[in-house]
Order: sequence, then C-alpha cells, then structure tokens
Amino acid sequence: MRRYTCHDQRAHPALCRLAKDATSPPPGKPVTVNGRSGVFEPAAQAGADTEILAFETASGQWVWVQAPMSLGWDSARLVQFSSGVTVLPTAQQGVG
Repeated sequence: MRRYTCHDQRAHPALCRLAKDATSPPPGKPVTVNGRSGVFEPAAQAGADTEILAFETASGQWVWVQAPMSLGWDSARLVQFSSGVTVLPTAQQGVG
C-alpha cells in the first residue's frame, strides 16, 4: 500500500490537514480508518463540492482529508486513501 504524507498534495489532488482545535469530528457517517474512529461527510452535507473524511490518530489528533467530487471517490475509496496518510512529527496544525 502506498503511504501518503501531507506533502503529497502536489502529486495527488486530495488535501490532508491536521485540525488545530478539533476535539470531535464533523457530523457524518461513522467510518473506521486503521482501527480508529472517523467520519465521512459527503459534499451535499458539507455544502461544497468536496468530500471530507476526518479521523483520529493514535495520539488523539484529528486529520481531515478533503477530496474534490471530480475524483469520483466514494466513502470506501476515501477511507482507503486516508489509511495511507501519515502525520509526520514536524506537521503543523492547520487553521481554518
């Protein structure tokens, strides 16, 4: 399986970010990413043209992965992609 870091944004159109102040996920469909709690929020629910998957890391941080609808990914594909995301020790939390 390919492993991704947030630095892969240039090579892949999905965006990963470490949520700054999130202590809980957005509303949505519960999913599991690498055995951890996560939530899939479809674009219609998010009010945009982007699907969102948020999952909790082992250290309790929330990672948000955003994928444009143009990719044609469903929740299963976004979970598959997200399971390959690695948060590096030097990662800084996003704002916004």
